[in-house]
Amino acid sequence: MRSKGIRQVWAFAVVLWMLTMIYSGTALAASLPDKVKGLKAEAGNKKVVLTWKETEKADGYLIYLMDPAAGNGKTFVQAARVRKGSRTTYTLKGLVNFRTYQLKVAAYRKKNGKLLVGKASRVVKVKPTLPKPKAPVVETDIRSGKVTFSWKKVKHATGYRIYKKVGTKYRLIADVTDTSAVVKGLTNRKNYTFRIRAYRTSKGHTVKGHYTQLTLTVLSREQQAAALTTEVTYEGHLNQTMKFSKLDQRGKITVAAGTTVGYYYDGVGGVVILLADGTRVRGSSALITPHGKLYVHHEPYTKTAVEYYVNQVKHVTSDTNWMLWINFYTQYCYIFNREKKSASWECYGIWPCATGIMDHQTPRGNQKIVMKTERFYFKNGYGAYGMWASFIDGSPANGNAIHSPRRHYDGRLMEPYGTIGFPMSSGCVRLLDDKAKFVYDNCPIGTRLYIY
Repeated sequence: MRSKGIRQVWAFAVVLWMLTMIYSGTALAASLPDKVKGLKAEAGNKKVVLTWKETEKADGYLIYLMDPAAGNGKTFVQAARVRKGSRTTYTLKGLVNFRTYQLKVAAYRKKNGKLLVGKASRVVKVKPTLPKPKAPVVETDIRSGKVTFSWKKVKHATGYRIYKKVGTKYRLIADVTDTSAVVKGLTNRKNYTFRIRAYRTSKGHTVKGHYTQLTLTVLSREQQAAALTTEVTYEGHLNQTMKFSKLDQRGKITVAAGTTVGYYYDGVGGVVILLADGTRVRGSSALITPHGKLYVHHEPYTKTAVEYYVNQVKHVTSDTNWMLWINFYTQYCYIFNREKKSASWECYGIWPCATGIMDHQTPRGNQKIVMKTERFYFKNGYGAYGMWASFIDGSPANGNAIHSPRRHYDGRLMEPYGTIGFPMSSGCVRLLDDKAKFVYDNCPIGTRLYIY
């Protein structure tokens, strides 16, 4: 009987122990924080930035790292500890570039002085790397059959690669360490697309930068100059679909009815039609329905083209060593300077401007700066005024001038700066404040204004 009693006591003790363990395990599981989700890793220069979703019941997080070059390369070790459960990002520094690391994150809770660690997140792999070089800012000098690319040095760049589009793919055509390259053997009147990017090398690894893409038409300087319209360009739309031959390039183009176009009269009974991409075609004025306003093509002419045009085609002169070309078509002011009167004009700046509207166009042709005033008030303008005015003709009472945007009597702008670049005035030429002041300060009376 005694033996039976002992067995019953032992059985009860075992059951009680099992129930205790089950309860303890359940209580422990209930106390553990949830599994970390949404782990992402972004590689940087000798570092990795980790982000994840906030986990319920977490007092903080443990960052685990597997370094292939440490220990046996197969074990995760604790690399960092985040002591705030609401913080869900951590930057792990001091890593080796171009080495592949594995990382995971687990949430923890504090209880009775111990850490209760939940299930770790999924493992992510990441390879720290050098930052990508920025895309170079490229200028082009197009001449017959070739193009010269030039750019400022990109910080930390080892070299630069130029690619030419051939069919649907890009082919590497130059790899240089200098900040310029010449591509020859091109065909005049043909369009080409190029991509240029910087790259940097380190310890046998190459990091490629972002692309700069350029599409251009190869023309001789004479052809470029011929492509600059010399007439006031009006806006209208094509009233029927037509197929035209291109004037400055080879091939034909179909333009759909309703397309907004620019046009000017060619002097022989027809019109030259300008499309949004700069393509010119010739047609009949009967094809155009006028809109009653000036047409604007917002891409400025290139520095190379305008210098050739004013020096070799138009031979623009000035009584001073400054000259301004105000262009209706692009709504840009091209300002030129030279060291002495016998020297060629060099393009000093290409600035957006706002010329006169259709019914009040800025006076065309060869004009001059005839007088200046720092501030002038508009006739019937209720106290409105302009600053840094260089007058083309007349006087502050009734003339046209190059000046800053209009202001109310209390100094507030009457139109936003964003209106610069569109025909907006009653005959004046508006420039941004600093540009109007530059002309006022630096371009003397007698300076040529070539306006069309």
